[in-house]
Amino acid sequence: MPEEISFGAWLRKQRRALDLSQKALANQVGCAEVTLRRIESGRLKPSKELANLLLEKLGISESERSPWISFARGLSGFPLYSTPSSNKQITNLPIPLTTFIGREKEQREILEFIRKYRLVTLVGSGGMGKTRLSLKVGEQLLGDYANGVSFVEFTPILDPLLVPHTTAFALGLHDEPHRVVIDILSDYLRQKHILLILDNCEHLIEACAQLADTLLKRCPSLKILATSREALGILGEAMYRIPSLELPDLEHSLEKFREYESVRLFEERAQLLQKDFSLTIENAPSVAKICNQLDGIPLAIELAAARVSMLSTEQIAARLQESFSFLTTGNRTALPRQQTLQATIDWSYELLSSTESILLRRVAVFRGGWTLESAEAVCAGEAIDSSLVMDLLSKLVDKSLVLLDNAGHYKFLETIRQYAHDRLLESGEIKAVRQRHLMYFLTFTEKNGQDTMGSNQIAALQQLDEQYENIREAMDWAIETGQVEEATQMGEALGWFYWWSRALYKEAYERMTLIVNHPATTKEKLFRATALILAVFYGSFIGLNSQQSRAMLDEAIEILEPAGDIGKKWRAWAYAFWGHCMIGEDNSVAEKALDMASSMAKEMNDMYLLAVTIELQGDLAEIQKDYFRAQEFAYECLKLFREMGNQSGVARASGRKGFFHYLLGDYDAAQKYFEEALTIHRSIADRPSSTLVYGRLGRLAALTGKYIQAEELFEQKLFLAKYRGRTQEIGTCIKDLAYLHLYRENPASALPLLRESLSLFEDWDEVGISLSLAGIASAIFQLSPRNANPAAQLLSLAQRVIDSIGIDNLTYEKGQITKTLIAVRAYLGEADYQKFVSEGNAMTLDAAITLAQEVADIG
Repeated sequence: MPEEISFGAWLRKQRRALDLSQKALANQVGCAEVTLRRIESGRLKPSKELANLLLEKLGISESERSPWISFARGLSGFPLYSTPSSNKQITNLPIPLTTFIGREKEQREILEFIRKYRLVTLVGSGGMGKTRLSLKVGEQLLGDYANGVSFVEFTPILDPLLVPHTTAFALGLHDEPHRVVIDILSDYLRQKHILLILDNCEHLIEACAQLADTLLKRCPSLKILATSREALGILGEAMYRIPSLELPDLEHSLEKFREYESVRLFEERAQLLQKDFSLTIENAPSVAKICNQLDGIPLAIELAAARVSMLSTEQIAARLQESFSFLTTGNRTALPRQQTLQATIDWSYELLSSTESILLRRVAVFRGGWTLESAEAVCAGEAIDSSLVMDLLSKLVDKSLVLLDNAGHYKFLETIRQYAHDRLLESGEIKAVRQRHLMYFLTFTEKNGQDTMGSNQIAALQQLDEQYENIREAMDWAIETGQVEEATQMGEALGWFYWWSRALYKEAYERMTLIVNHPATTKEKLFRATALILAVFYGSFIGLNSQQSRAMLDEAIEILEPAGDIGKKWRAWAYAFWGHCMIGEDNSVAEKALDMASSMAKEMNDMYLLAVTIELQGDLAEIQKDYFRAQEFAYECLKLFREMGNQSGVARASGRKGFFHYLLGDYDAAQKYFEEALTIHRSIADRPSSTLVYGRLGRLAALTGKYIQAEELFEQKLFLAKYRGRTQEIGTCIKDLAYLHLYRENPASALPLLRESLSLFEDWDEVGISLSLAGIASAIFQLSPRNANPAAQLLSLAQRVIDSIGIDNLTYEKGQITKTLIAVRAYLGEADYQKFVSEGNAMTLDAAITLAQEVADIG
């Protein structure tokens, strides 16, 4: 009778029906084999938790499980109304203890691979989440395999000979006398439709490859999903490389930000330790920094999230900046090599051959990536011949320790780079490797820096962009070790054009100043003059005053005068840069300096220096309102740059031609020249010049009623200005956008922008302040005519300041100012209008700013 059946007897019967040994089932539910033996013999009643796990593995659904748990614990008889179905899913997949985050795209693609191929290997570096992903995919495929999904874990196994035995054990098979285990496995699997998951194969790669190859050949309905840090390397294998989790972009809203996989993982794991943890506007930047610093590696992010109970996210990010060894907390029940980020990379490192490990630590000298050529030059030496580097790099790529893109560039995940760099420090060869790195990139930078001035400009800039992190690292080493002449040579190569085109003014100034102030840069050294001159030029963009500039240039000229032709070239550059610094401050001094530079350039037949000097003379003529002469300079400059094949120079000269057409009101011609210039600037990623042209095209679009196009152009200009970090440019962009809102009769949107631009201009840009004040006047009057009085005062003061400075190229702003003046005058009447205009003219700029802020608050 059914009611006389004991739970132990029923359990034994069901286990055997599923072809499971006591050891196999005990392993699946996480109990000792002896415990299961005692339950089946009736000597032990399982706990509620263990009964639940056993029933789950035997196919009892959760909704039916309550009476079965009572039966298992001896609290009731055999459940008459429920029996386990014969078609229940068969699996030994371990039950996950935490939620699975993201990877939807990867899951879809892996499922497609498994349906198409018989062997799929998930490949990725340690901590990338290969095991969890394989289990998640396995869960989704349970219904596709009549004989289930079986999981074989090789992590604790060190002996390759145990690979077949471990697989058989996971399937519940017993050893048989006089039979080879692989034959037992083959016979068992030959008629079964089953998915076998082989987990963590990298340390047993040959044995796992042999197992997979043999079983796939003998068992036609078998499919295998393997996880490893390198592919098994057998015929028919489909390799799927696991990418990092999606990394956050702070440009998005907080809700969008939370959708990033790496952020979701951090938040959910942090909440396991600190229930009230959540993403906020305040901590989002530091969480983004953590995820990016950790390359989106799941294990690393989980380890970092485990620190929220002790540290703020800002503190975690700061400590990660210092060292990834900070991530030492892990899962105590995992094997030691899976408990910390360092341990999991240690595991991969220890599997390398001696030459592979030497190369891995040597390539850690590179920043941002490297090429085969640079690796051969820098990393070959003792123990590694240059002819071996390519093969060794391929092996490191295969083992998921190095990444290779389609363009042939190698790089590290930053976590692995830092680990390898620590091994380089321990090896004692870091000085030799860094010195080879310096000498390689000195030659590289000099060649490409020279090419940025000629017809090969675009390719040279791309080369410098790709390797700039390495160039910066090499310069740092040169300065740190007193090799300041080599550092100056690199600065000279970058200073001609690269630093300027990439808006790296502050970095350029700081590096050249470090060289100037270094004890090894004594006054008798010729290269000191080069460093002084470049420091002055780049310092002019970040607020270096004229007195400092003049003192530095005087010293440079004094050093250069006895230095012959080399000294003459750099003296000419000193005069050119001095003229550049003095434009708008003392135009007569600027003119004399530029004339001197031009004369010396012609004498030396230095066409590049001459073209740059003529370009600066055009700047001077423009600010002096000598537009006819400025246009002549533009044409002469354009001719020289065309002859040299210097595309950037051609674009800047074309932009000048467009500007003169703009001043004359020929907007069609201006549009044509501006667009030609912008196309070139964008092709070489010349951000400073692109910023200028975007603004001019935006003004043209606004003046011709193309408001949507104008807004897009102004916003692009604002993006580039923020990238360059120049406050005045940012203020101008915001002011231009504000005036566009006024053109579109949307004063409520314009007003906050005008207040922001005013705060950015305040204390140092009278033109910007005046235009912001005029814009505020126009906005408050559009909002309400009752603001006519302060509007008239602000407009008259702004007009007075602009007229006193003599700016006559403000067509864009003048149209709106004039329109508002006419409307205010009509509203007030002539007498009142003249009264408030007089009051405005008598105001100081500070008083006008205070008035504007007060009326803007009221609106």
